[in-house]
Formats: sequence, C-alpha cells, structure tokens
Amino acid sequence: FGYGRNAKPFHEAGFCISGIEISKTAIELSKKNHFDFKIHHGSLTNMPFNTEIYEGIFSYATLHLFNRNDRNFILQESYKCLKMNGLMFYSVISTASFPDFEGQIIGENIKKMDNGLEVYFSDTESIMDEFGKYNIVEISTVQEPIKHMSDQKPLNFINVICKKI
Repeated sequence: FGYGRNAKPFHEAGFCISGIEISKTAIELSKKNHFDFKIHHGSLTNMPFNTEIYEGIFSYATLHLFNRNDRNFILQESYKCLKMNGLMFYSVISTASFPDFEGQIIGENIKKMDNGLEVYFSDTESIMDEFGKYNIVEISTVQEPIKHMSDQKPLNFINVICKKI
C-alpha cells in the first residue's frame, strides 16, 4: 500500500479502499496525507487479513520483491479474495530493465541489490507460468520514469490483468 498515492485515484472514483503494508512508517505517512483507508499492517505473505471479498486487487511494483513460492502464494490468495468477475492487476518489473539494475546476479532473472533486496525480473514466459491459471485477460508493457532520479532510465514494467471466472 505504501503511503497511499496509488490508492488515491481509486478512492476519488468512489471505490472503497483497503490495503496491506509492512512498513509502519508508510502507514503513518498515509495518515498524514489524509488517506484514511483501512490498512492491514503486515506482509503480503500473511494474507488473508480478513474474510472480505473484493471486486478488484491492485498491486504496483511489489510482487517482484518476493521469491517464487511467495509470489505464487500471493497470487493464489489474491485470486481467492476476488468476487466472481473481479479483476486483479499486477505490475512487475520486466527483464527489459535487468541490465539497468546494479547488483549481483543470484539466479535466473534475479539480482541482489546493494541494500540486500532481491528483485525478480519477469518476461512473457514467466508471466504465463505464474499468472496463467488466473485467467489472464490482458498483458501490456509500460515504461515508468523514476521521478526522484531524473538521470536514470525509465523502468520497464509488465502489467498483468486477470479475471476471476
């Protein structure tokens, strides 16, 4: 959930928002920014946090921070939490950005950054492997500028939308 900036457009469009965030600092920032959404404190690997069923799940630039087993668990739990015909949207870092990231290669499409963070880079094959059983309705790519680092190349993301049927 971060500090809520990605939830704001959904809230302004009339959606009821809840989020999951591991950082207490980010949760406090969201409150200071007057984002008074329900936020569950914890890791995505501890889902579900409640028994609610959702019309949609939105995850931006998070899933690639988890190992394969955790990614599979998160996708499975997200899909379970969807209403029938509900959508889940995941934006993950693409292998197109792999050369732009400094860090030690520790596995296929995985780099360990200087700060210890391990990042998994997805390609079409891995998207089909991990998301395929969740009824993919759209796959697209997007380049995102790094707003606070104008001298850096934009990041390449793959956006995946799945629908519960």
